[in-house]
Amino acid sequence: MVRQVVGAVALGLALSACGSTVQVSSSVSAGDGLAAPADSLGTGSTGTAVGSGSSTGSTTGPGGTSGVVPGTAGGGSARAGTPAGSIATSAPLATQAATGLGVTAKTISIGIGYTSDGDAANAAIGASGITRGDERANSQALVDEVNAHGGVAGRRLVPVFYAYRVTSSESGATQDEAACQGWTVDHKVLAVFSSSLTDTLVTCLKKAGVVMVKGGQIVDADASYLRQYSNEILLSTMSIDRIFADQVRSLVRQHWFTGWNTVTGKPGTAVKVGVLTYDTDSFDRGLHRVLLPALEAAGHAPAAVDVVQVHKPQQQSDAAGTTAQIKSAVLRMQQDGVTHLVLGDASGFILEFFGSNARSQGYYPRLGVTSGAGVQPVHDAGLVTDQQLNGLGGNGWLPTIDLPATESGKYSNAASKHCLDIMKRRTGQTYTSTNAASIALIDCDGMFLFQRALRSAPSLSPAGLVSALDALGGSYTSPLVGPTYLSPQQHDNAVRGWDLNWVQGCRCVRYSSQHDVPTA
Repeated sequence: MVRQVVGAVALGLALSACGSTVQVSSSVSAGDGLAAPADSLGTGSTGTAVGSGSSTGSTTGPGGTSGVVPGTAGGGSARAGTPAGSIATSAPLATQAATGLGVTAKTISIGIGYTSDGDAANAAIGASGITRGDERANSQALVDEVNAHGGVAGRRLVPVFYAYRVTSSESGATQDEAACQGWTVDHKVLAVFSSSLTDTLVTCLKKAGVVMVKGGQIVDADASYLRQYSNEILLSTMSIDRIFADQVRSLVRQHWFTGWNTVTGKPGTAVKVGVLTYDTDSFDRGLHRVLLPALEAAGHAPAAVDVVQVHKPQQQSDAAGTTAQIKSAVLRMQQDGVTHLVLGDASGFILEFFGSNARSQGYYPRLGVTSGAGVQPVHDAGLVTDQQLNGLGGNGWLPTIDLPATESGKYSNAASKHCLDIMKRRTGQTYTSTNAASIALIDCDGMFLFQRALRSAPSLSPAGLVSALDALGGSYTSPLVGPTYLSPQQHDNAVRGWDLNWVQGCRCVRYSSQHDVPTA
């Protein structure tokens, strides 16, 4: 139910609904833990569009297609014996009175954001091989499954959908405002499962007292941001601070800081480090508070001129300016003799456009990455070459993004399989890319986590939900990233990582050592 890496609105990788997304383009084969063969479609109302200022039954919003859409689905009897992390009723709160936003004696309303034009947006920037599947169908399937087995806390879930459009001429803030209007004014919801295009959405939701479960944006927020927006839970990823610290540790473990020749793209004698990342507040703080000090401690502090920050695109209209900045960065770093380039990417966008510009200049620095670079999907989409990835190292925590389809299924768990079974039965989707499969898994992740928390929530209210989430500790297993940890001090829940590198023999990313990433 959470929208997106892998970002909010296409333009690269995305785990779910909104945000930049460049996702895996390799085919997901049967038996790899990701394929979902066609089956009968699930039932359930698709809802009525009511967007701001429109009459019932119409759609309004960016591009004429976005809008808030309340959905309905039938109920059913509870099923006993469902495994942990799966769809099941939450009986302990079934007799509680309605105490929070979006809660009645019979229903719980939730907001769901999704990207309606993600494939078109990716195609517009040359990434047509990166697909997303039917995001709204994923969420409707989960709602139908929950309601068919007793609902949550004895109540039927009512989804309120909002369709983001990354190709729209409407600004990101305008779309976020429209989404929040639908979820806090036109309709009342207990929680929102979505990414966002700007900070406008989480700010608005916090003011209204609504919990935001944000998924899909592989790298998005730092610890300061999560303290400021205590109503947000960052799903299936880590804060920028934790990612950057782990990235440098991983590069040191892999002996990445050894001589390199940027003409041949092979080992050489020179070592000069540069950094290329985004200029958002969270990335800026993570860069100066964590990444640069960690590189200095490792003995490889980059010169100020070799630390470049570019605009983080959220819509198609943003892409041209950022690509121009990346092109300039390529020329600067090549002229300055940078041999080792640390990428602080979020959706594969930097890797994609650095790759194309560096290749045209015959410049092949050694790359240090994270899951945010989406190396495998970007490579499989033909956006970077084997030569450019030679010597690559870094850290990862998202097997379905980091690894080829034939390998990522090995890291699935019972919750992963349960999720994909639901999608198989209720949507008939056969995922043609690991990106699309990742989006389905993060949708399940949001729903499973929501149910798990409400089973022990002290009240059916936003405060009760946050209290229950904070108390989960390490008890919840994600279908996407496996073990997790949540506490009042930590609202980014991924805790397991791997060192990763590029292997020329298989033309693929491989994991080496697994490690625990320190919690907050």
